Amino acid sequence: MRHHGFETTYYDTINELLKIAVTNAKKPAIIICHSYGCLNLASFIYVIKAEKLTDLFGKILLLGAPWKGSTKALRTLLSGDA
Repeated sequence: MRHHGFETTYYDTINELLKIAVTNAKKPAIIICHSYGCLNLASFIYVIKAEKLTDLFGKILLLGAPWKGSTKALRTLLSGDA
C-alpha cells in the first residue's frame, strides 16, 4: 500500500525502530524535523495512527515546514511578497 509516495512498510519499519529506541532509552522520543521531514512525519502519524504513537513521542519540534508548499516559500524568499 502507498501513501503520499511512500510504501507503508517504510512507515512500519520506522515505527518499529522508534519503539526499540524508546524502550532502550526508557523515555519518549524527542522528534526534530526540518522542511520536507515535517511533512513526512505528518504522513507517518496519519498512516500509523496518532493514538498508537502517544507513548512514543515526548516532544515534536518542526522547523521550516512547507505546509503551504515550497513554491510559496521560494516566491517569498525571492520577491519578499507574502
